[in-house]
Amino acid sequence: MPSAYLKRISKKSSSKEKKILLEKSKELEDIGIKYFNENMNEILFAAKNAADMFQRSSSIVEGRNGSLSLKHHSLHKISKEKLAVLTILQNYFSISEDGTTAAERFFEQKHPNLSDYVVNNVKPAPRAYYKKGTQN
Repeated sequence: MPSAYLKRISKKSSSKEKKILLEKSKELEDIGIKYFNENMNEILFAAKNAADMFQRSSSIVEGRNGSLSLKHHSLHKISKEKLAVLTILQNYFSISEDGTTAAERFFEQKHPNLSDYVVNNVKPAPRAYYKKGTQN
């Protein structure tokens, strides 16, 4: 599979890098032939399919970077404060397929509910902040 992956990425590399990648790919393939000679065609076919399946995805689907990229495209300038809030939301609020957040996986323990924390700890804006006639 590493051989097939190197072949795959060599197509997008400069000519100097391409040569190095193809040489390394051939070296790995020769090692494989040494051990798996009789089934090599099947193995190379499966390795190519696996390399295609596990290729690096675009930033649009890479979690936090993709999320920030989408927000950046719509806003172009993200303030430091907004970036900090987006980071908190991504780490403590966004739940992955396995039902955990990034913070839970990093700290290896469950954290308190983010919404409860905000409700209990964030004070409302001062009264002068509200415009006349907009209060409910």
